[in-house]
Amino acid sequence: MQQLEMPKLYSLIVKETVSNIKGLLRTEKSADKYNDRTLLKNLGAWLGFMTIAMNRPVRARDIDMKALIVEAYHKGVNELYYAIPLVTKILCLSAKSKLFGKNNPWIRTILSLLGAVHSEPETKLNLKFEVEVLAKTLDIDVSDLGESPLLKNEDYVRWVMQFSQQLYGAPARGRTKQPSGPPDGQRPGVLGEQAPSQQHQQPPQGGAPPSTVPQLPPTLQTGPLLVSSGFRFHYKELHPPQFQSTFTRIHFNRDVDLFRVTDMSIRGALRVAVEKTLQEFLMPCVDRCMRIAVPAALVIARKDFSLDADPERVRSAGIVMVRHLASGLSFATMREHLYNALIAGAKTQILSVVRTATEEQQAIVAKACEVFAKDNLELCSAFLQKAAAERCIMEIEKTLQEEVKRRSEAKAEGKIWYDEEEAKFQRERIPTSLRLEPGGEIREQQLTVYEHFATSIPGFMTDQEYIAQQNHMKLQQRLMQQQQQLNQPQQQQVPGQKMPMQDVKEEDFIILCDNTVNKLTGHVAIMSNLIPNASDNRHLQLTIGLKNKIEQSRGLIRGGGSRAVVTDIVNFIVDSLLDGFSPEVLQTALNQQSTELHSLPVQDIVVRFKDACLGVLASFQDPKMFGGAVARIVSQFLVDGTGSGAAAGTFPHVKPASFEAFNLLIRAKMMVVSYLDQHLSKMIDAGNRDAIGLAQMLIRMFCVEDKMSGACGESDLFFAIEAMFRFCTRHNDVPFSVHFLMDEVKVDLSAGRRYDQRREAALENPMLAAHMHNAIIQIRDVPENHLIREKAENILRDWYTMVNGPHFGPAMHAIEKSSEAMPQAMDLVRTAFQRVFHELRNFLSLDDVATKFFKTCIEICARDCYRMVIDQPPANAALAQDQMRLKMAPMLDALARLFVLIVRFASETASGVKVPWLKDPAIATSKLLGIMAGVMFSHQEHFDVQFLAYPFHRIVYSFFMDLFIAEFKFTQIQEQIMLGFCNFFHAVRPQRLPGFTASWLELVYHRDVIRRINEIPDKRGWEMFIQLIVDSVKFVAPFVRNLQLNRALSIVFRALLRFLYTLLHDYPEVLAEYYCVLVDVIPINCYNMRNVVLSAAPLTIANDDPYLATFKIEEQKGIDFLPPRIVTRYHMFLQPISFRNDLDSYLNSRAPVTFLADLSGRLEMTRSPGQRYHTQMLNALVLYLGQQAVQALTTKGIQINSTSVAHSSHMDIIQNLAINFDNEGRFLLVNALVSHLRYPNIHTHYYYCVILHLFRDMSNHQHLQELIVRVLLERITSHRPHPWGLVATCSQVIRGPEYEFFEKDFVRFNDDLYRLPIFKLLLDGLPADKKLMIENVDKRTGGAGDSASGNDVDAIEADMARASIGQGSWKTSTGVDDDGEM
Repeated sequence: MQQLEMPKLYSLIVKETVSNIKGLLRTEKSADKYNDRTLLKNLGAWLGFMTIAMNRPVRARDIDMKALIVEAYHKGVNELYYAIPLVTKILCLSAKSKLFGKNNPWIRTILSLLGAVHSEPETKLNLKFEVEVLAKTLDIDVSDLGESPLLKNEDYVRWVMQFSQQLYGAPARGRTKQPSGPPDGQRPGVLGEQAPSQQHQQPPQGGAPPSTVPQLPPTLQTGPLLVSSGFRFHYKELHPPQFQSTFTRIHFNRDVDLFRVTDMSIRGALRVAVEKTLQEFLMPCVDRCMRIAVPAALVIARKDFSLDADPERVRSAGIVMVRHLASGLSFATMREHLYNALIAGAKTQILSVVRTATEEQQAIVAKACEVFAKDNLELCSAFLQKAAAERCIMEIEKTLQEEVKRRSEAKAEGKIWYDEEEAKFQRERIPTSLRLEPGGEIREQQLTVYEHFATSIPGFMTDQEYIAQQNHMKLQQRLMQQQQQLNQPQQQQVPGQKMPMQDVKEEDFIILCDNTVNKLTGHVAIMSNLIPNASDNRHLQLTIGLKNKIEQSRGLIRGGGSRAVVTDIVNFIVDSLLDGFSPEVLQTALNQQSTELHSLPVQDIVVRFKDACLGVLASFQDPKMFGGAVARIVSQFLVDGTGSGAAAGTFPHVKPASFEAFNLLIRAKMMVVSYLDQHLSKMIDAGNRDAIGLAQMLIRMFCVEDKMSGACGESDLFFAIEAMFRFCTRHNDVPFSVHFLMDEVKVDLSAGRRYDQRREAALENPMLAAHMHNAIIQIRDVPENHLIREKAENILRDWYTMVNGPHFGPAMHAIEKSSEAMPQAMDLVRTAFQRVFHELRNFLSLDDVATKFFKTCIEICARDCYRMVIDQPPANAALAQDQMRLKMAPMLDALARLFVLIVRFASETASGVKVPWLKDPAIATSKLLGIMAGVMFSHQEHFDVQFLAYPFHRIVYSFFMDLFIAEFKFTQIQEQIMLGFCNFFHAVRPQRLPGFTASWLELVYHRDVIRRINEIPDKRGWEMFIQLIVDSVKFVAPFVRNLQLNRALSIVFRALLRFLYTLLHDYPEVLAEYYCVLVDVIPINCYNMRNVVLSAAPLTIANDDPYLATFKIEEQKGIDFLPPRIVTRYHMFLQPISFRNDLDSYLNSRAPVTFLADLSGRLEMTRSPGQRYHTQMLNALVLYLGQQAVQALTTKGIQINSTSVAHSSHMDIIQNLAINFDNEGRFLLVNALVSHLRYPNIHTHYYYCVILHLFRDMSNHQHLQELIVRVLLERITSHRPHPWGLVATCSQVIRGPEYEFFEKDFVRFNDDLYRLPIFKLLLDGLPADKKLMIENVDKRTGGAGDSASGNDVDAIEADMARASIGQGSWKTSTGVDDDGEM
């Protein structure tokens, strides 16, 4: 057959062989039919030769070997006599196959089934012998075959018996009970096997009970909706990496008694199990697809479209193929393990809630967990499939970017795309039937494969099925509404209204209208008196129109209900607000005021109009009238356009021009912000530019500029913010301002969610930050409840007495020290908590009540502290503070210990704790810290300068220390707890809470905090903590930059500098990895602080003393091949994307030619001196140029030196900036270059050569040479430490004869320059005349001491002294100050 090469004959032979095998399998079977069994074995061997031996699979639609083994096992021994020999003979030919060998996943699955049959004690010896012969043929030990769980999997057996029987003549033996319905977890048809036919599909699960679903018309009943693929989810329905997107889709089977209980703790525990399981499987699943699916898709797509000139076709083909492969690979490889993990995780979480379960109850829980895992396996699998597919799509887009770019350029230039290498490959390696012709498109039969990939994603329903399902659901919903209207004809509903609005009595509504009209008449009269010509003012006309509308509505109430009338009025008011606050109307009013009507009080008129509209809405929103229904109507009109006459799905009001109306209504509490948040998220994901513009304005207003208003916050716009993050990472044309805005409002500090990696990593739980911010917002709106306060005081009093009693203190001490008495001490502490828990139980039943209770406890302790120190005379203030600390410390410690015990033991008392967040210790910690932060913010607003930080400091400190007592077993979730504390510290940072600054510094820089951060694996803790260092730098930066340091700020600055010294000594790798992030925020005049950061080096780095006369940088170990590890997001600042594209284009081809001329202008922000250039963008550009240049030189095998770095496009850009910049830009450029002179590595070597090249080859630009010397000397004359690369560069500039340092005018005419300590240290390498000159200057001036005293206070004073030099660095062209000093 191989020699004949007749495909049609081959297919006919295989078809006839399969037909004969099926005929023998359908005959009556008995042990004495030896001839039939022998013939079946021969046919199996022949089929193996024709398929597997020729590297072709046995298709499942012909013979499904897995189903055949399972069916025979469950039908009897006679069936096994036929099935096992047939399968073993087919698989024996696997030894001759390169593709379907013994390690092929499909073959391994069948072998594991045979291994399971072999391990059964009831299996006959001759059947075991067949399996052993197969194992010997394939060179496998029988024990290595494995035992597949499919053999006894109830779901798979059920599916086989109902839809895939291949053996007839015997019923099932009843090894397992026969459930009804095909399996959800083991569905063939994804990789290597054909899906069952449509009539064998599983109908959709779920749905409402028959009693609640109205009967469909006969015409619809004849054609029920059956999803042909059998999958329940569409690709667009899930949104990884947000685990919360799965929570609303988790299915709880109503037939399971455990899921019908009213206690929501069980369901909460199961949601936690789902989230933890997804976290566990996410990264392995993604990594596997990245290793397998991406290379395969790239090879195939490049082969098929190598000569295709259409860039979009190549990109689309790669995307659809890798999406299909990644999804299918995830579907095929992980479902079984995912199923077992769901069962184990669900069981663990439920038993953690139900602590005292008996064996019988544990059996019930195990069975319920199996049902739960079975029902939600497809949901979890689909989530992981999409996460893997999306990550692979990102990778393949990145890989194909260069090819797409080349095709686009050829298309733009009108050239025919032709690749000679690919054409040669096609001619020599590809068969004629599949070969591509130059300039020709892919054949239709090949294109059909990609069309199939685009429309069919393994594990998901198709677009047609999804549309049909949605139409069917809409039809069912419409029929249900019709049925309800038939049952209750007297009830009329407002279209589009989700919740029924209460009807108001006719006379009450008329009174309301009369009162409203009277108020509006007053507004109209006042506005008319302010305006000379009423017809010219739009706001007055709108107010008159509103008054007339309500007068008309007064009569309409008699003809019908009040609900339709009030809906019409509310829509009219919102439409008037949209009109009155549109940019055009407001601009017209301002123009009138600035011309002939300069005395017109436009602001008063607009305020009157706003008060009139909001006043009417407030009167309708009264609880006695229409209540919360008004906010729902407003939200639907604004978001959906309901009632505006707009087409469905157009969202006419969601646009930036409507921002003022949204702003007013949100602040007036007349909008359902969560409704707006969800719809904005969907529209942003769909790419609606108007929604993106509006979301940007709302986020900027409520999450950045006016974050403390309380009207709306990050937690209210949580999904919109997340959608904006996704949009920024998926699109290349996002404006620069949007990137900065989203970086400003990021809601957590976790390791996997840095801005530049938000879509790639989902390792952390964003709910921690959401719970904290929710608590902060919630605290502001919680009124004081005297009943809760009274009971809280009693509980605290009893708890304080118990904690300070003779037994509790020693018990806690024993637990802290882990002494021998620890078990008894734990029992005593648990007993004490149980005693007070009986009183706490009522407060832990509802979320709002629990929040009020914890807030009240904190405020009771805080206000006791205030009473002891407030109104004290200044002379006694210090004494009062000391007395307060001594007296209140035990009470504050007792409260913190109560919080810790609640977090520790709340999950064990499930019957008494009904607040969901208390069941998870990490979430409970974040929530309690959020409540603490909310109380602190309210105290800051109320007490202002008299804010007392001590009570909050003491509670947080004790809470932190007690949480990490080893016996409380919180160390397993140490990373989540530290993430919660980092979020808390970030929320109460000094910029937002100045009164807490000293305590904040003491807490953040505490040795135990640093130790716990360092204990987190893979340095993930430092990624959170570095943001807190940035917060402290940002706080002092404005004052340091402007030289406005008072005593308090000097203490803060000293503490920051001392902490950086500590990090340099104990954790230098942290500063070395994050130096770019810190250098960007450190003020330019803080030379010592900058040197501390840049002096950090890994502990394994060894280097020579650069002050030695024999020093040569090229001889340093690792200088030419050791790249530094940099954790930075510098590429984020290379925006917009067009700038990045032009930059890459110039580096590769020195085009476009206008790039250099426009570069300095692109780096400008404003025209203000001192703030003209975008410093972070310039720093990012310098780092990017260095990395690209080093990569290019390393790839070509060129050694880095002053000559090799000179003639390159990277150096052209740096030289162009140095020449075209003004003095300010030149100073920033040189500082950016010097900031990369650090420990010995390849980057330091490159920037060393760049600076030396600029100094040597630009001799006609002495102002640039002077500026380089100034920057180097400013940094090296500050206090130690000095970066190794900085000293090496400065030494070379001064000593190197080719640089002629002492011949420069700015050196020769400045004798004071030789007084600097650096010249004394470099005497050995200088010529004799220069040595003599420096020694003479030193004798005349009496010598100059070394400034590196190491004293922190002196270091601060030195930084401040150098600040004046740094301020004037770019003010004069010579760079010399008025007094002649450098």
